[in-house]
Amino acid sequence: MSEKNLDNTKGQQPDDEIYEIEVEQKFADSVEEGVTDDSLDMKRLAFWVLTGLCVVFLLVTIAYNMYGYNSFEMKQQIDNKTKNYEITQKRAEEHKILTSYGIVNLKEGIYRIPIDSAISLYVKENKNSNTGKSND
Repeated sequence: MSEKNLDNTKGQQPDDEIYEIEVEQKFADSVEEGVTDDSLDMKRLAFWVLTGLCVVFLLVTIAYNMYGYNSFEMKQQIDNKTKNYEITQKRAEEHKILTSYGIVNLKEGIYRIPIDSAISLYVKENKNSNTGKSND
């Protein structure tokens, strides 16, 4: 073996056979540096980043719309319950007024009687006035 071969073959004995293997330059550089050089495909990277951002934006938009719809529905239900309660209360008050006796204005002598009694009195008065009239 020559001196040149001894310098290139670290840890080998002079009697060992030396094999030469042809490799690509990229592989040889990777072995020499100890790492593989990564080359990024920028188009592919940009595609996946933009796709991910679109998916996240879509999910956030859907979540926001669902929140808005649910809060609107809750407000509607609360409004309906409140309105129904107010209507029920108002009807109860009106029913009490229409079916009970009471004083409207004491100074003027205005009193309140139940609606059924008022209708009966009205009918009696009109019957009496109609029977007292003569038919010409």
